Amino acid sequence: MAEGSNILPQLRERAVLLWSGVETRIRAVRWSRVLAWSGGIFASIIALVALVITFADWNALRGPIGRLASSMAQRPIVIAGDLEVHPWSWNPKISVRDLRIGNPDWATRRGLTWTKDGSTFAEIPHAQTQIELWPLLTGNLTLRNLELTEPRFHLARDKDGLSNWSKDPSARTQAKPLKLPLIRRFLISNGKLVFDDARRSMLLDAALNSHETLGDNRDGAFSLTGDGALNRQPFHLTLTGAALINVQRNKPYAFNFDMKSGATHIVADGSLRRPFNFARYDANLKATGNSLSDLYTII
Repeated sequence: MAEGSNILPQLRERAVLLWSGVETRIRAVRWSRVLAWSGGIFASIIALVALVITFADWNALRGPIGRLASSMAQRPIVIAGDLEVHPWSWNPKISVRDLRIGNPDWATRRGLTWTKDGSTFAEIPHAQTQIELWPLLTGNLTLRNLELTEPRFHLARDKDGLSNWSKDPSARTQAKPLKLPLIRRFLISNGKLVFDDARRSMLLDAALNSHETLGDNRDGAFSLTGDGALNRQPFHLTLTGAALINVQRNKPYAFNFDMKSGATHIVADGSLRRPFNFARYDANLKATGNSLSDLYTII
């Protein structure tokens, strides 16, 4: 009995030592396999994503992209033409043909007057842009290039002041001033802007073109010009500013505005405190004309 009782503790001790060694090996093998599996899975995902981005049929994704954009904007957005994406660059390039942006959903549900003529908010036969990748990684959208070919914009407002560029008036959040991403090169070729304002009995029909030209100092300048009719009076407007390529987020962007409509002439110089956030700006205005009511309508 004594000899048997001594054997049991020895067996128990050997079993503990054996299990300890086995457990150590299991842990080592388990973690090495986990790391290997994880690395393999991660590499496979990266490779799969790269293959999808490289060989994806972007035209097949027009529908899902349009639905997502429509949901975010709360208005129909349709890419009816080709969608081309060239992702492998520090400035990925996107080209869209036949882009259509409709009137807001809330206005259609209400059956507002300017939703019944079948017009859209914007029709852009061809849009091309390049996105700067590094600012995007920090949460800032910067467009290195934005080109719009023959865009058509139709802005409308009824007698109650409800417009097709504003948010649902029943929404809790108030509409904020327009804020555009930083744009370093902005071109509009043969554009058209129609603004039908029933609240002020004003109809604006203008041609728009924007471009950048080099001046004597070689720094360049941005220019946006328009010609059209305002209250049946022809007008010409010119908006100029510094070269967009030099625009920085933390520095004001200076601009000059000049508009002539009959005997009315308005000149302004000012700056946007943060390009291109129209919530806060400073401007000095000088106006001449025959009637203050004409100035009021234009301003």
